[in-house]
Amino acid sequence: MVTRFEVLLELKTRPDNQTVSFKQDGKRFANATTVKLCVDQAYTLTVHFRPPYKLLSWLVEDESLAFQELAPTSKREKDMTGYSAGWSTEGFTASRDGQRYDLKLRFTLENDLVISTSMQVKFYGRHKRTASLWGQPMHVLDLSCDSHPGQSRVTVRRGSIL
Repeated sequence: MVTRFEVLLELKTRPDNQTVSFKQDGKRFANATTVKLCVDQAYTLTVHFRPPYKLLSWLVEDESLAFQELAPTSKREKDMTGYSAGWSTEGFTASRDGQRYDLKLRFTLENDLVISTSMQVKFYGRHKRTASLWGQPMHVLDLSCDSHPGQSRVTVRRGSIL
């Protein structure tokens, strides 16, 4: 029997806690939406799993993140688990015009479940920071997932930016 669950990922700049932006790219690239990130910028990443799952490891671009579990802050969060981690784009280079990058994300959960996915991003350099703010605010990346009995690999059925 297939188990369905949801993964919600938020990205905010540090230390000012600003929501990142995204833009609609249409059919020019593999994904119709692109998340806008700045190089040499610190971010706070927050992930929630509904129903609750225990997070064992979290990788962004093969970099292991040190994360902490979050206490529920609302009645809505009682039916999910949440985790937060810091991550930096230090060392990334600005994307050229017309170039997009698939940022790899990997979550290992209890029961040996593994979610591997990517998010299409454009990296903006220091001289174009204001351009990274244009677009719509990315409140959350919403992933609808399926796990199958006897399999560790989780299928991401749908991903959307809200």
